[in-house]
Amino acid sequence: MTNSGRSGASFSPGVELRAILDGVAEGITVQAADGRLVWANDAAATMCGFADARALLDAPLDQVFAQFEILDEQGAPVALEQLPGRRVMRGEPQAEALLRTRVRATGEDLWRVVKARPVPDTQSARGLVVNTFYDVTERKRAEEAQGLLAEVTAVLFSSLDYAAGLQRVADALVPRLADLCSVRVVQREGGWPERVAAAHVHPAQRELADEIDHRRPLTAAAAFPAAPHGEALVMRTGASELVAEISDARLVAAAQDDAETLRLLRALGLRSSMVVTLVYGGRVFGTLTLALTRGGRRYGRSDLALAEELGRRAGMAVENARLHRAARDALRDREELLAIVSHDLKNPLGAVLMSAGVMLRWSAGAEDGRLRRHAELIQAMAQRMDWLVGSLLDAASLEAGHFSIDYEPHAPAALVEEAVDALQPLAAEKSLRLERLVDPALPAELLCDRRRLFQVFSNLIGNAIKFTPAGGRITVRAEAQRGEVRFSVSDTGPGIPTEQLPHLFDRFWQGNPTGREGTGLGLYIAKGIVEAHGGRIWVDSQPGEGGTFTFALPLDPPADEP
Repeated sequence: MTNSGRSGASFSPGVELRAILDGVAEGITVQAADGRLVWANDAAATMCGFADARALLDAPLDQVFAQFEILDEQGAPVALEQLPGRRVMRGEPQAEALLRTRVRATGEDLWRVVKARPVPDTQSARGLVVNTFYDVTERKRAEEAQGLLAEVTAVLFSSLDYAAGLQRVADALVPRLADLCSVRVVQREGGWPERVAAAHVHPAQRELADEIDHRRPLTAAAAFPAAPHGEALVMRTGASELVAEISDARLVAAAQDDAETLRLLRALGLRSSMVVTLVYGGRVFGTLTLALTRGGRRYGRSDLALAEELGRRAGMAVENARLHRAARDALRDREELLAIVSHDLKNPLGAVLMSAGVMLRWSAGAEDGRLRRHAELIQAMAQRMDWLVGSLLDAASLEAGHFSIDYEPHAPAALVEEAVDALQPLAAEKSLRLERLVDPALPAELLCDRRRLFQVFSNLIGNAIKFTPAGGRITVRAEAQRGEVRFSVSDTGPGIPTEQLPHLFDRFWQGNPTGREGTGLGLYIAKGIVEAHGGRIWVDSQPGEGGTFTFALPLDPPADEP
């Protein structure tokens, strides 16, 4: 195959070589010094949009280039003089470029690696340049798809406002993957999805799409009782829909005998479309619709696979947002319930405690001790209920971040003394020695909430009394260390199993789940109180060797506290 009809240089390989060159997948052309093509194989002709090499060689060069918009990797136009063949003609020993070739007729992007090198300078091939074309379109599309997925994923999971995230996704997909994008989400149980995001290449398209959406709403199942295609069908079946070429007959069917809707659909200029579900864990949350309205590009199976993956990731984001909202609502409901409990239960409990106290005074001189025993039981149970309500309220405040600390200066040694004196009778009743060791170098004052720290000491010492066998020892220490005061409670009990240590400060956690020794809130609240002071709390224990709970408080309170 030669260009013998043209004047100037020519190139005519042998029959065997021509057969070999026509059989390779790469496109190959030979250019003369003036830029004309003097030889080409069939693969090069196909890449340039011609039926065969003869048609390519017979076409004026301007006609060849006029079919394409030649861009670099970033999408900037590339001048013809910067193409590898022209650069070699100007004296470069070889040249290479990755080019995005946009077909003007269809808008489709084709990626080509173009390499150019001079033909060895012989009498018959002087000044000729060989161009080799490698089609890397599929590879580049896969890379772009992965980049788009990464970008969309980052957008979807950057916020729990899924509607705003889906709008940003729609904006990212247009025009990179579609000319028109619509995202619908089911907002209430049993309803059809409502549009929450949309993006369009042209403002006029948005107006048309809005009018179509207004004329045939998807907010109720009755809107499309038996739609044969589109979003309604995809929602009913869960199966994706790919329409490579949208025919006018399809638009007529979609209009459902509504002349105005048909006019709007035709004006929208739909050429190719995909509809996929927003799905996660087998649940369908809505639909993602993508459509092309310009040029000759059409969707294929690879485009559908990408859209389906986008739908899965969007579905996961919607599910995460809904779960978070449900958890937030449950937390709010719990706080409201606890507020009711604190208001409606604490006052009656106070009355019960007051009445029990009166009964105890009345029974002081009575010969029959039954009244006193009943009064003591009532008082003990009411105190237990009051403590439980208080623990629940403290736990709810910690969970909601509303836990308050009232800072005042207190002597650290006095805090230890108050706690030990209050709990000494309980220790003595169980034949335990309760000791205190106070560092003489303790600071005179520590800014803290005395009432809250008494809760911490009561919990830690109370637990030590509960789990230390009779005859054992409990030691409460206080010492100054590098800008903080450390308090600790050590016991000679059986120690804590290693597997339980990571869970000790968890909310509602108990080492013995079948026991009824507490609510599982004591250590959780103690940790919350210490951390609210800007401190930290931890435990050291070995099975059979007792345990030590330590909490450290800074000498200076947190900066946001008075």
